Order: sequence, then C-alpha cells, then structure tokens
Amino acid sequence: MFYYQLYPNLTLPGVKYLPYASGHTVKNAEIYFNTNLLDHFTLLNSPPLFDYFSLISISKKGPNESALLDFYDFAGTIYPRVNGYLISDRFKKILDQFTMPPNTMFYPAKLMFHGEKLDYFIFQYTFNYLTQLDYINSTWQYSNSKFGTIDLSEGCTELDFKLKDIDHYHKYQELDIKESNIILKEVYFSDYADLLYVKGITNYAISEPLKDAIEIAKISPALIKHNSLINFHFHNGTP
Repeated sequence: MFYYQLYPNLTLPGVKYLPYASGHTVKNAEIYFNTNLLDHFTLLNSPPLFDYFSLISISKKGPNESALLDFYDFAGTIYPRVNGYLISDRFKKILDQFTMPPNTMFYPAKLMFHGEKLDYFIFQYTFNYLTQLDYINSTWQYSNSKFGTIDLSEGCTELDFKLKDIDHYHKYQELDIKESNIILKEVYFSDYADLLYVKGITNYAISEPLKDAIEIAKISPALIKHNSLINFHFHNGTP
C-alpha cells in the first residue's frame, strides 16, 4: 500500500514566519535536553511535566507567538533532541486512535501562548526502520536526486535491487554520492503501523486512514502529499 507524506506547511495563510518550539523556559531543561537522558533513541520511564515550552521565530523578523498550531518543530539553543514534534492535545487524541510503532512516546508538556499555558506533548518517534526492516523481501532503488539529497519529486531509476542486511546498507552509504543515494521501493515490516519514517519520505509516512483523520480535524500546519515511489507491506496486523 502507498502511504502519504506528512510534514509542516511552511507557507500557512496569514502566517509570515512559522514559529518553532523552544525548551529554554522548561524547568531543568539542561538536564533532560542537553544530555543523553532524552534523545533520538533514549526513552524516559518516569518523565516530568515539561513546563513550559515557548515559541520562537528563527528568522528573528516575525513575532514569536505568531500562530497557535497543532504541532511544532523544535529549535533554539535548548530543546529535546528527538525525532518528533511538540504536539497539541487534540493531535495526540487523533494519534491515540491509530497504531504507532513500538516505543512511540508522548511526554506531557505545557506551551505558553499569549500568557496562557496550554496542554501539549513531546511526541518522540524512536522506531529505527533500518534495524526492523525485512531485508529479504524489501527492494531498493536509486534516487535521481542531486547533491546527496532525497527528493521524491525527482523520481527514481527503474533499476531495483536487494540488500542482505543493515551492514550491506551501510556499505552503500560509504560510496560516492550518486551510488549511495538509495531509497526503498518495496518495504516490508513485521507489524503494521499507521505512521512510519523511512529514508525518502519527508518527515513521516502516514496511512490513508490517518491522513483522512488529520484532514478532517484540520490539524495545522499539516501538509500532506501523495507518495507513489515507496510501497509499504506488513506481515501482521494490516487492516
């Protein structure tokens, strides 16, 4: 099945400079965010309430609190080094209705917006597709993107091939830019999930049911585009 690409819309109507979430106002931020206590693959078993995040404008031209959104990228000098977003309570309630990959975490937080603290969550995505991939059934393709970047709009070559395991994948990454620029074509995982990250998808790949729920709820600043180059398969739990 083909998934959709989900990422932040950087050109929202009426919002000239998109704000970002900064953790510099969170209590004990240095302890959690500037160490390995919370990073890409480290989980917190007993997280505190992260009180509170502030909005900043990285362009330094627009107002910091220019828009109240359902999810924010992190930026600034202090913020959680995680794969994820700061998400609203209503976005979390939508994600709770769907199947997330193992060890997807939601840590309670607060966001200050015009003097009011609002309920938000740190959404932490830890699923490493390279270690969970079914390499035997999956196939790869060469991206036509230039300069080592991955852009599905550039298309891919028709040639597809297999890799034996993660070590085989890393050998490709040690080659020159053109030969190392590979993305999956047919991707196989053991268990179904409605949200995934794989190389070649901008930010996250989401299922059609999750896409529909996000669009109905008008989650902002969600920008969703169709993906026709990477096909997802699951051995277990497919609806």
